[in-house]
Amino acid sequence: MNSLFELIPALAKFVASQNRYIDPKEIEVARRTLPLPGLMRVLGDERHISQVLIDSPFHAPGTAAFRIRSEGQSRKRWFYFCCHTCGKRGDEIDYLRIRFSLAREVAEAVFVLIAKIILP
Repeated sequence: MNSLFELIPALAKFVASQNRYIDPKEIEVARRTLPLPGLMRVLGDERHISQVLIDSPFHAPGTAAFRIRSEGQSRKRWFYFCCHTCGKRGDEIDYLRIRFSLAREVAEAVFVLIAKIILP
């Protein structure tokens, strides 16, 4: 396992204890700094970065249902899709939320913190 991957539960516990509101502007800066493919790389999930269907990080190996892609006019927003298995889809925050079973507010704070640590 990647060492950052192993630190996520501790980071989540820390940010949850802070009761700090995360400004949406901080989230947007973090998304520009560390888009979904970069977040997946720093978590050690790079094998799941693909625009074709591959094994899902949310399911048992052999479940080829996961892909990521950029959307929008400027193609600057990244989303994941777990199409054929559970229908999950989302952005960087949703990825953290589901991957580590975090509350949305905690996932937002963890994402902003990771973006600041990785690319100050």
